[in-house]
Order: sequence, then C-alpha cells, then structure tokens
Amino acid sequence: MATSTSRLQDVVDRSKMSIRTFYNFFASKDDLLVAVHETILATEVVPRMRARCDSASDPIGRVEAYIEGIYELTSNPGPVSRALTTYSNRLAETRPEDLERAFKPQIDLVVELIRDAKASGRLHTPLSTKSAAHLLHHTVLATIHAASSGSKPRTG
Repeated sequence: MATSTSRLQDVVDRSKMSIRTFYNFFASKDDLLVAVHETILATEVVPRMRARCDSASDPIGRVEAYIEGIYELTSNPGPVSRALTTYSNRLAETRPEDLERAFKPQIDLVVELIRDAKASGRLHTPLSTKSAAHLLHHTVLATIHAASSGSKPRTG
C-alpha cells in the first residue's frame, strides 16, 4: 500500500497541487487512471493510427497498417505502451465501462476500417461491422497483453 500511496503523492507533487485538490478533481486513483488512459488514447494512439492507416490506399492495407501500428506503439516502453497494456488490464478489472468509453475513439477507427474493407468486397464476414471491429480490437490487445506478460506465440 505504501507504494501506491507514494505514487499518488508523486503525482500530486509533480502537478504542484495538494492531495485535497487532487481529490476535488478525482474521486480515486482509478479516476485519474481513466483520465490518463482517455487522454493518451485520444491524443496519441488514435491520431497516430489514423495517420498511419490513411497512408494506405487499399482497405485491407489500412487494416494491416492499424494492426502493425498498434504493435509498434506497444513495442517501446512509455505512456502509450502502458495505456494499451498495464492501464487497460487494470481498468478492465476495476472499471470496464470506463475502459470501453475510453476506447471508443479507437473502436470508431476500427469500425471505419472494417466498414471500408467490407464495402470493397475484400473482407467477408457474417459478423456485423461493429462486432468485427470489436473482435479485431480485442484480439490485437489480447495478443499484445500476452506478449507483454512474457507469453510467446505457439508455432507449428
């Protein structure tokens, strides 16, 4: 518990606010985590992924660009990688509705990519566009989470 408290104190100290002021803005540490997660996704992940996907003209190439881009973003330690791995795992356990809200801009991008790929006739799935987008999004994140925890993909 001391580690958790000292990390919160670090945040309070770095922001140059009192602990009381912190709790005026955030009811808990998880509220802060949600805010950080939403900010990183909205200001870093989605714009980077959109730019990367927009550089490909082929609808399937755009989907591939998205998947490769997410892997690249999480391959280097830093805030973006933590948002897509550590923060996501914690929020999935403690605040699943908030996590889903935080991921909405990213899911919206994946819905757009899947819709375009289906419209091109190059992606065939009985799933709705939204269901296919959620499946792709969560599959990629699950693979990233497994890799970040030391799991290696099976071969053969």
